[in-house]
Amino acid sequence: MDEAGLQSTLLVFGLILYLVCYVAFQGLRAKLSTVPHEALALQQQISSLTAEASAAEMSRLKIEQELEELRQENDRTKTRLLEAKQAFHEVQHRLPTVVYVLDQIIQASYTPWVITVRWDYPPKGVASTIAAEMLRGRRVLVFADNAGNVRRRVEARFPAGQGYHIGEPAVFEL
Repeated sequence: MDEAGLQSTLLVFGLILYLVCYVAFQGLRAKLSTVPHEALALQQQISSLTAEASAAEMSRLKIEQELEELRQENDRTKTRLLEAKQAFHEVQHRLPTVVYVLDQIIQASYTPWVITVRWDYPPKGVASTIAAEMLRGRRVLVFADNAGNVRRRVEARFPAGQGYHIGEPAVFEL
């Protein structure tokens, strides 16, 4: 081949290379021009997914909190049920117990109250049966108009300074 043929061949290959590079450049340019739009679309998708995830997390936390409240209510209900069963059992299997009457000042307006009195420690010289009963607690019946009056009258008869402990007064019902 002569020099003119070689130049024309190089010119054709150069032109083909130029066209290939131009097409590749235009394709790359078109691809890069869509990157900001795709990035914006991806950013919007990411933010919507993040919002959905945080909403789901808040919903999960709220459901867990409600579940914990329901568990606590269930525990309280079970406790009340067990207390009711115990009270029912005690009523069904009531053992005869001795109730002592504190005094017999009974007026028509007075209500019977029962209160438990027990010793912290038995005094010396007391019979073992009485000591055992007082350590367990002795039930005392008092007729009074209110709980404060019951406590006052029982504390006068069983002073705390002598080792007596007094429970809470409750209305006595047969």
